[in-house]
Amino acid sequence: MNIKILKYELKRIIFSKMFVITFIIAFFFSVIDLYAEIIQGVSDTAPFSQWSYCKYLCDINTIMLLILMLSCTELFSKNEQRVREITSCTSLPQKKYLATKSLTMFISYLIIMVCCILISLIFYKTTFNFISFQNFLLPILIILLPTFVFVFGTSMFLGTKSQILLYSWIPIVLILSLISFNSTPFIDIFAKGYVTYMPTVLPVDSFGEPVFSLSLDFIMSRLTFTLVGMVLYVASFKKLSRKF
Repeated sequence: MNIKILKYELKRIIFSKMFVITFIIAFFFSVIDLYAEIIQGVSDTAPFSQWSYCKYLCDINTIMLLILMLSCTELFSKNEQRVREITSCTSLPQKKYLATKSLTMFISYLIIMVCCILISLIFYKTTFNFISFQNFLLPILIILLPTFVFVFGTSMFLGTKSQILLYSWIPIVLILSLISFNSTPFIDIFAKGYVTYMPTVLPVDSFGEPVFSLSLDFIMSRLTFTLVGMVLYVASFKKLSRKF
């Protein structure tokens, strides 16, 4: 991993107009979503239940992935191809260069993710004096990670085929993020339908809250999305490495 290139690429993304605008949108959308929808609870659950927090993560994930996909389009732009042609003539291995670019895109996603999560934690502390944030670790893992890996891997794979395919993928992802598939987790990439449907059919605990229980189908679907995304990323990484 080349630290100098990593720092340069991070500055290039973070200080770009695209990132700044997306960051601002993510900030305001998080606040609006928390105070307008999540505060009411999801499917008759408490606002600070794991089900409600899953719904919040599903909502903000669309914006976080948007910056990721737009970063991928930059990677396959003509300007970037010229840069790779130049670096291919240097002593810097293309695999290291591409790995650095991938890490940069992951960090940019991570920055927005951490910001949105911090906003939610402040909301729960100030509004409900709720501090049991360890309960949210599992929702963060099962909602955000599989979707990130799948969308990133697919974006990279489509980008190696055609930039048009990559640009076509962006509105598809945005549309899928708005659709609720309820009890069909294997086509519910964002899991929005699942986390709003399941609380209505699960038994309640002693506090009257639906138990946070994940079905085997849902767990398998998240693992499948993660695996497919990893396979597509590796395939695209190898293809890009062979090009130069």
